[in-house]
Amino acid sequence: MSLVCPHCQHVVVRSDRDLVSVGRVAEVVFNDTALAHGDAGVFQGKSFTVHGRVVMQHPQGGTWEEYYAIFEGQGATWIEEAMGRWYVVQQVAAFAPPLDTLAPGVQVDLGEFGAFIVDEVSEGTFLSAEGELPFSAAPGTVRRFADLSAADGTRASIQEVAGSSELSVFVGVVTTFDALGVHRRSGERAEHAVATGEVKCGNCGGPLPARKDPKCERFVCPYCGAIADAATLDVIARQDVSRARPAIALGKEGTLDATRFTVIGYVTRTTTIEGEPFGWEEYLLYNADRGYAWLIVDEGVWRLGVPVPGGQVDTTHYPDAVRYDGKSYRLRNSGPAEVMLVLGEFYWRVAIGEKVLAHDFEHGSEIVSREASDTEVSWTFSHVVSPDIIREAFGVSPPPASAYMPSEAETESLWGSLMTTSRLVLVIPLVLFFLFMWAVLSSSDGDSTSTSGRGTGGSGGFGGFGGK
Repeated sequence: MSLVCPHCQHVVVRSDRDLVSVGRVAEVVFNDTALAHGDAGVFQGKSFTVHGRVVMQHPQGGTWEEYYAIFEGQGATWIEEAMGRWYVVQQVAAFAPPLDTLAPGVQVDLGEFGAFIVDEVSEGTFLSAEGELPFSAAPGTVRRFADLSAADGTRASIQEVAGSSELSVFVGVVTTFDALGVHRRSGERAEHAVATGEVKCGNCGGPLPARKDPKCERFVCPYCGAIADAATLDVIARQDVSRARPAIALGKEGTLDATRFTVIGYVTRTTTIEGEPFGWEEYLLYNADRGYAWLIVDEGVWRLGVPVPGGQVDTTHYPDAVRYDGKSYRLRNSGPAEVMLVLGEFYWRVAIGEKVLAHDFEHGSEIVSREASDTEVSWTFSHVVSPDIIREAFGVSPPPASAYMPSEAETESLWGSLMTTSRLVLVIPLVLFFLFMWAVLSSSDGDSTSTSGRGTGGSGGFGGFGGK
């Protein structure tokens, strides 16, 4: 349908009469794992060749990439990379509700493909492209989407081009770059001239260190704390970082859960619980193959947090409890979480004062966290990392853990009581109904004096988030 000229970057679209240029795109930038037109691999026993690539930009500034690939025996497929995670998806014939009716947390039934939970409803803009594509990739085109996940790990997406009512549904799996089995890296990769001169902060003039994340959107000066746009270095905000003393220096590398991470960002956040403010620290970790993770310091306890698909979290008894990976997690605390200070670099346009509604659920020493904004619900699973592991990984001496953790028996007991309550919600109205019918029948039996009886009943219980 369209082809991006490798020489002038104009997108040429095939119409019913001739070829038409619909605009020029910027050159695509490659990182270590990016695919290119002409690359080939083997995924789940099927050979594929990459024919095209699209770079999309999120409203919050981040970018993701979609690769148009032809798979042996199954035709066109899309390989996608976002936030360091990889997906292989195909367009399917499935009924989907209009995007305007969807919101984060809502359950969507895609028929034979199963039930999904909406993780995000947003839009993306065509930023750049290369190679051959099966649609008209006009620069600046906006595409609306809803990303969904299922309990078995399946991913899905409902999409429409802005201004059109035609929906496209894609279903696929989560994978890794290694699992794609790329054995030919023959695609052309544009070379970009890199300025060798010193890059300076637009606020204080201090030299800025080289960035670790190629998709960085916000960059913070280590000297004055000015927050700048990563692409233009224009100063967005200023902050006082004179008292900021992260235990782990930015740029440090360390191995956690058999993965070599680089510490690229640091934030402090706060919330208010029962009128009392509580604060904690979060280190943003980056690995080119695995993507992002968080090292969280809360009440002297260090935790490693990784993203969890929303479809894998059972929210039947939200907000009192949730269930994940066969375990019950009871509500620990909830409230708005606000960003107070930032250092380093971030994959989204982080801002001082940025707020989300946060819920933490606990099972022993494990935490499942939910953070919600107007357009997205994200889940994170975190487990405790011992001070010895932190010390070995990053060469720091963290304080000892001293926080209370509920026992597994306590958490399972809570989930059991919630289940019992749910059963009572179903049983009590039935009992009241039968009592009412007995009273009516009794009042009309034989020549007995008729009396007026009134039955009262109520229903209640734990409403599931998103209609579950």
